[in-house]
Amino acid sequence: AAGCRAVLTEGVRYFRTVEMVERLDRDFFVGMMFYYLAALPHAEFRALTVSTGKNMGRDLDEKARLLLDAQAEYMQTIRAKNSYWATTAGFQIGSLYREFYTTMMNALPNFQTPARENALKAGISVEEAQRQLVQVYTEEVHQRVKPLLNKAMRVFEMNVIAGERLGVQSAWVGKSKQQ
Repeated sequence: AAGCRAVLTEGVRYFRTVEMVERLDRDFFVGMMFYYLAALPHAEFRALTVSTGKNMGRDLDEKARLLLDAQAEYMQTIRAKNSYWATTAGFQIGSLYREFYTTMMNALPNFQTPARENALKAGISVEEAQRQLVQVYTEEVHQRVKPLLNKAMRVFEMNVIAGERLGVQSAWVGKSKQQ
């Protein structure tokens, strides 16, 4: 990944130096370059597993950082103004939010110790206390991360509108419609 990032970064550096002097007629390749720069942190984001122990907060922070890094690069892809790569990047931005939402909903902390403590205090079984903690956690996470899902839906909708306006008939616009 480091070699790939270095080559792509060098390509972007070259583009930045000549864009003020001359207009490159190959916006397809410029868009592609930015897209693959965005794909690198997106792949890291997908690969990062969130622990359910004491490092959960740190893992979620790192995942959020990678989301923002990938999103920033995908936005550069859109600014390259190639309709194919712009709609492809739009789909990926929506996917980032949806994937983060799914991660948060699936990241369930280990409630063994608090469940035992709550069970003793409330005079209920450990299993019942654990079930209650899971329910409260799930409701809280859903409430806090639901805006991510809403944002993903807005991004997918905007991507479909942009694709239709630009006349792009790609798999990415179709996938955005499905989402």
